[in-house]
Amino acid sequence: MDLTYDRQKLIEAWRSDKAEALTQLYKESFKKIYRYVYFRVYSEEDAQDVTEEVYLKLIAQLDNYDGKESISSWVYQIARTQIANFWKGKYKLDQKFIDELITGQDDIDEDNQKAKDKVEQILKELPENYSQVLNLRFLRGYSLEECAKAIGTTVANIKVLQFRALKKAGELGI
Repeated sequence: MDLTYDRQKLIEAWRSDKAEALTQLYKESFKKIYRYVYFRVYSEEDAQDVTEEVYLKLIAQLDNYDGKESISSWVYQIARTQIANFWKGKYKLDQKFIDELITGQDDIDEDNQKAKDKVEQILKELPENYSQVLNLRFLRGYSLEECAKAIGTTVANIKVLQFRALKKAGELGI
């Protein structure tokens, strides 16, 4: 996100005219944040709700923004947190499992062996097609298109399988 506001400019604008500073930040970041959220929640309605939560949280935290990190990093961190809260609330998933799904990391530290074991246990408990989709999408970082090609199905079917797999994983609650 190439925001024209630099860190200091945002802080100064926020102190002098909060409405204008927020309007400018919103205009410059909304499309990218919405897209980022949408491709992690896979529903237009949920993406709108989560994006709204991102900006509500941003407003609440803007007084505390100190400029130590880039504006882009700060806004995306708020978005990541709100996405995690969405999945945690919707499917009652464990936070470590959510972190693995959001970040798409496939190299889990030895310190996280317990989380790795839990992910593996959940994948073993899921039907093969669900396990395969979650593995490709979140552990290996495949795009929807790449996943569809690897499995030999459509992108729409991958979206459905992914949604059902995440729901089933949450129900397992291992």
